Formats: sequence, structure tokens, C-alpha cells
Amino acid sequence: MTVYICTYNRADLLCEAISSVLAQTYRDFKIVVLNNASEDRTLEAIATFNDPRLSCITHEKNIGVLANWNFALDHATSEYFVILHDDDLMFPWMLEEEERFLETHKKVSFIGSMPLLSHGRIKIPDYNGEIEARIFKHKEYIKEVCFTGYNPLIVSSVLFRTKDIQESGVRFKCPLLPDVYFWFECNLIEDFQICIAKQPLFQYRVHPLSETSRIDPLNNGSVEGLLLTEKLLTEKGPEIDLSRIREFFAIFCLTHAMRQYCAGLIGKEVLVELREKVRTKYGWFLPEWRFEDKLAVTYLEDLVLSVKSGKKSIGDYLDAVAEAEKIDIRVPWKRAKIWFGDSFIAV
Repeated sequence: MTVYICTYNRADLLCEAISSVLAQTYRDFKIVVLNNASEDRTLEAIATFNDPRLSCITHEKNIGVLANWNFALDHATSEYFVILHDDDLMFPWMLEEEERFLETHKKVSFIGSMPLLSHGRIKIPDYNGEIEARIFKHKEYIKEVCFTGYNPLIVSSVLFRTKDIQESGVRFKCPLLPDVYFWFECNLIEDFQICIAKQPLFQYRVHPLSETSRIDPLNNGSVEGLLLTEKLLTEKGPEIDLSRIREFFAIFCLTHAMRQYCAGLIGKEVLVELREKVRTKYGWFLPEWRFEDKLAVTYLEDLVLSVKSGKKSIGDYLDAVAEAEKIDIRVPWKRAKIWFGDSFIAV
């Protein structure tokens, strides 16, 4: 098994990511840091680890995030591989549990997990030694994402079966939400099964310097991503209402803006302006969310309901989120729910 850690100018965070891999209960792996031409002390930080399983490949120039992910995908030679972001952390049992699952489910091409989001380091949760997971067959994951308005699968959590991924021909290419587009393309392959564990197996850290924080969801590249996704599903996808794709992108834009607001990167007035731009750019119109019918259950539920009813503004909601985060960094996501099989799961 190979764990590729993609990094650029985040030496301190990189050290924490490496340490989280070295702490795994599964021991038969190698770590390859894909250094995207960092200009900080990345190489010196890597040299502080005395472990023969750790190596580094430094690109001569910065090839971009997606090209770095694809480099890992194309150069993997072990049976399984992971693409870990330098600012994410594996929980100690992640590799062992995911490898065990793939060994007993030969038709599943990769498994990932729900994320545990935070704005810093958190206490590792208790673990009882078992994971529950749901397998998605042909086109089922696409329907799920469009149905709920939520994508629970993040690249850092995924253990890929190398042969299946390389032979599929699928690569990361979409400029906005490239992982979602990648999952969709994989889910359009008839015999390709993907799986999501309900328990979080890694920590997804939200901070001002993260790749997500640097995304401008309203630039031309982002709109191009929406159009690529619509084109893909129109030509090959299941029969779904494509307006749900626009709703999904709109939800991403607004939640991304909420994170920026909570990190102090933008003000309340920018959020109000952004909401109107989202309406214009993506044609979004605050639809009739029917939670009793399990439609669009996301951690935007408070925002959508309060804004639609006119009882609260976006600013009111975000002020409440900011206050909650001073007490418990996970409070905004404790209300997050996903329709997962026959039950609601709080994350």
C-alpha cells in the first residue's frame, strides 16, 4: 500500500499529516510525499523523520493540485493507494479498516468515509473496532448526491484499488469540486462499485490556507465545472432533474462562503452579495425543501428554512455559527444530517 501526501508550502501541517500515517495500526505501507515545488522548509521537515518507509518526489515546478493527484494515480504500483492532503489527518485505524474491507469485498474499487470537520486538531474519537458502510453500484452514488445535495466523500479518506482505477481511465479534471466529478465518472462505469463508511476515519481541517478556502466558486473555471458536470450527466448519467446539480453547486458556494466568514476572511455584507450572485450565476431559487420526504437534508437546513421563511437573514445565521464555534468547533456540524440508507446519521 502507498500513501501519497500532496503538499505545497505547508511544512508544519505536512509533519502532522506524516505523523498520522506513521501512527496507523496497519504497518505495511510506504509514504511518498509529492512536493509541488515548495519554497518553504518542506524538505527539511521531511528529513526530521527517521523512517525508511518515507520518501519524497519534488516536482521541478508547481504542476497544480489536480496534476499532482493524477501523478499519484498514474504512478501507483502497489495494490492499494491513498492520496492524502497535507492538511488532513488519518485516524489510527483508517488504513487497517479500509484495507480489510477491500480484501473482503473484491468488487468494490475504493472505499472512503464521512469526514470529521474541524478548525484545528481535535481529540481522536473512540472506536469500537467495527465500521458500517454502504456500497453504491452503477449510478447510485450520483442519484444520492443529487437527491441529498451533499457529497460526503473526500479524497483524503479514500483507499483506491490501484488496478481498477488505472484501468478505468478516469482522472481528476474538473476545475470545481474535482473529486465529485471524479466520483461521478467512476459511478458511471457499470461494474464499478464505490463504498462509504459511515464512521469518520479522518479529520478534515478547515483553515484560511486550505485549498477549499482559496476556491472562488463564482469564477469562470467554477462555472465551467458546473457545465462539465451537467454535460456528463446529460450524456451518460441517470435520469435526474439537472436543476439539482445547480442546487448542489449553489449549496457548495454558500457553505464555502460560510467557512470564509467564520475564519474572518470575508464580512457579512459579502455573503449577502454572494447569495444574489449565486442566484444569477447558477439559476438557484431556494426550492421547496421537504425534509419529511428526505430531500436535500444538509447542514444548510437552518439557513435554507430561516431565509425562505423570512424569519432570519444569512447574517443572523452566520453570527450564531461564529458564536457556537467559540464554544465547540464542531457545533455547526452536529446538526448536519445525511440521508444514508434507512436512517439519519448525525455527523
